[in-house]
Amino acid sequence: MKKMHFWRAMCLLSLLNGGLFCFASFRAMQHGAAGADNQAGLLFVPVLWMMAAVVLLILNLATLLSGRTIAGTCRIPVLEALSPDRQSPGQVGFLAVTFLLMLFAFLLFAGEGIWAAAYALTGGALMLLLYSWQTAARKTRS
Repeated sequence: MKKMHFWRAMCLLSLLNGGLFCFASFRAMQHGAAGADNQAGLLFVPVLWMMAAVVLLILNLATLLSGRTIAGTCRIPVLEALSPDRQSPGQVGFLAVTFLLMLFAFLLFAGEGIWAAAYALTGGALMLLLYSWQTAARKTRS
């Protein structure tokens, strides 16, 4: 995929992931925390939404800035992290951490069913795209 198409797809995926986070946490906030006597802690959730928006803005700007070194005609392989011919210990570690983050994301909203799965899967896909983007930027710098 060409550089700017890749970046746009990555941004859209990050926005989808952020939207799923807000939606799943809103649904969880409506149900309340099981077993908790004081539900006032749920009022902190909108603050998390604002923090998530700031993180998404910083993430997308950082990827745009790091991509300045990538040639405009460069084709970025979408599934760079999954290529078995170049498995390194760092790549295996990255995949393990990504899997653990996806598991945590699912368990965070496990009561929300399909929304929890969608949040976890979009987060994992975003991690794979970020890996491919960073690999392409690193290759052009060296």
